[in-house]
Amino acid sequence: MKKLLIILITAALGASCLQAEFGDRTRLRDGSGTGGMWSGMGDLEMPEDVEAAKDSILAARTILRASREALMATLEGKTREEIRAAVEEWKALPENKAQADIIRENMVIVRTWFRENRPHRPDPVYTDHMKQRRHRFSEITGLIRDLRGDLEADPENEELKAELRTLLQERKRLMRKRRGGGVGGDRRSPEG
Repeated sequence: MKKLLIILITAALGASCLQAEFGDRTRLRDGSGTGGMWSGMGDLEMPEDVEAAKDSILAARTILRASREALMATLEGKTREEIRAAVEEWKALPENKAQADIIRENMVIVRTWFRENRPHRPDPVYTDHMKQRRHRFSEITGLIRDLRGDLEADPENEELKAELRTLLQERKRLMRKRRGGGVGGDRRSPEG
């Protein structure tokens, strides 16, 4: 039992070391399955240089994945220190560093293209009612802050406590309006 626990912990440690260096395991996929880096893109038209960068990223990740899996297969039954040392040596290998550099360089190309071709999002439209409610909310919050300071000086003052309760209820009412009507219960269900 103890040996199994040690094996599981060392495997998790090795995987976390690899994940810290080369990213999340799901991002190392080739993009064909669900959750891959390129899934959900649809029929996006990309220039040839961006397509080439994408293909070289996927190829480099496939090479790193195969190398990592071969390393992990050889590390079964090793101690934590041996695994750590082997993973560090694997990271320092010139071919692995070269693949990681290829990924980094090409990701800059892809990221830059996506940032430049991001669709324009219109600025949010604030109605006069929304602006008034926001202004009233900030006024109430300031009054609440002042009343709490006054209550620290005079904690027995019932007038201040009543006014604070009223202001807190008013602020809560404004928050409910923002959320769409202030109905209680589960907002996901149609019954409310």
